Amino acid sequence: ATTFSRGGFLKEADREALLARGAVGDLLFHFYDRKGDLVDHPVNSHVMSVDVDRLRKAPIRILTSGGEEKTEALLGAMNLVAPTVLITDEESARRMLAAHGASR
Repeated sequence: ATTFSRGGFLKEADREALLARGAVGDLLFHFYDRKGDLVDHPVNSHVMSVDVDRLRKAPIRILTSGGEEKTEALLGAMNLVAPTVLITDEESARRMLAAHGASR
């Protein structure tokens, strides 16, 4: 949510509401939670990008992200679109594995 709020594409009130509803990241402006479920918020209905269901049906789904602050977003995105290829840094991969193991 930070890139969009810094760019002026997302109002601060919407950003706060998304966070309060559990949003951890966005995929093409579709905001989702750690489980990979789209967050119930009006901003998701105003998206003008590829539909998540269409992304899920793509035979090759590449997810690229990394950084310490992106662990929750990466976990949610993995659940949201089940990428066939993940490109991230080593530390992010370690944090994801640790977080995934802790949630079981």
